Amino acid sequence: MKVGFLGFGKTGKEAIFPFLEDKDIRVEWVLKRKNYYRGKYASSLLLISKEKQGEIFSEEDWSESFLNDRPVDVVIDFSDCNNVEKYPLFAKYGIKIVSAVSSYQTKQLTLLKDVANQTAILWSPNITLGINLLITVAKIIASFTPEADIQIIESHFKEKRGISGTAMKIASSLQVPKEDIHSIRVGGILGKHEILFGYPYQTISLMHDTISRKAFGKGALACAKWIINKENGLFGMEDMLKEGISKTITNNK
Repeated sequence: MKVGFLGFGKTGKEAIFPFLEDKDIRVEWVLKRKNYYRGKYASSLLLISKEKQGEIFSEEDWSESFLNDRPVDVVIDFSDCNNVEKYPLFAKYGIKIVSAVSSYQTKQLTLLKDVANQTAILWSPNITLGINLLITVAKIIASFTPEADIQIIESHFKEKRGISGTAMKIASSLQVPKEDIHSIRVGGILGKHEILFGYPYQTISLMHDTISRKAFGKGALACAKWIINKENGLFGMEDMLKEGISKTITNNK
């Protein structure tokens, strides 16, 4: 599978590791906003392999001919919401898209949905497998025990402001009010989320702890391998997990 990468910042540099290490994947190019690293290779910069993969380009290089000269099967987006403007061109070339962008503005979200009529897009603001499994399991528990008192605790590095987007997504999925989200800001915690279900005489606690940004890359890689076989449509990571869980249950009958 040939892959193109959007974004090579703090998260992108670590998220690309699993792609460069996978023998079934070839990273054809990395497109970043600034000229820094232009002409170099991600694999060489990150000291991953002797084979050169992921030639780095800047926005100055972007054009329709860019894709014509460097075709890929899937684009992985770890940049920002503005690159959604490139999505129609990806769709024109039959390229599938995996977006790990945290949020889109209203107009951008409309464009995202429009492009999904022309190609397959999987969008997940938090693209780790663990956090999405946590949400899936939490929804099952909540459906069986609607009487539970649910509290959400999210912990992040000291500088992070506001409630995390992941905590808000968990709250929305479980229909938990915002005031039942508790935020902790201390040290260099990358990201920890806990869901606490309270009952008379017992509690259930689900917790996910991100210890490396490479976890985002592992999730995106799984999404890329899943979406490559999908037709047009806008998917979430929960769609991939539900399909996997359903197959597991069927095979174990």
